[in-house]
Amino acid sequence: MRKEYPNALLHWEDFGRGHAKNILDKYEDTLPTFNDDIQGTGIVTLAGVLGALNISKVDYTNQTFLVYGGGTAGMGITNILKDELIKQGVSEEKANQHFYIMDKQGLLFDDMDDLTEAQQVFAKIGMNFQIQ
Repeated sequence: MRKEYPNALLHWEDFGRGHAKNILDKYEDTLPTFNDDIQGTGIVTLAGVLGALNISKVDYTNQTFLVYGGGTAGMGITNILKDELIKQGVSEEKANQHFYIMDKQGLLFDDMDDLTEAQQVFAKIGMNFQIQ
């Protein structure tokens, strides 16, 4: 592909929760690659958040986010918002603490059996959990 189309961008669509992030990670260093479900949704959400905060004159780094939906799009939104926190000077560890992910089973906790790798990063520690 790279040889035949050196300037190509791979746009992945609808690969689902179990595959989309793995495919992006696999090709990110070899080909320009984009997944609308993950990155497109996240960028649009970030634009809305930044626009609202610009109007209200509120600092982005002081925000706490509740993301309803821990699937491909929800985790894409979460990671794009997290990347912006890091870009604005928040450490990755602290940035992770700005997020609460809810899915069909409720708030995600670290002792749940079926969490994806992306969800595990943001899952809260179940024992003695308190909202910050």
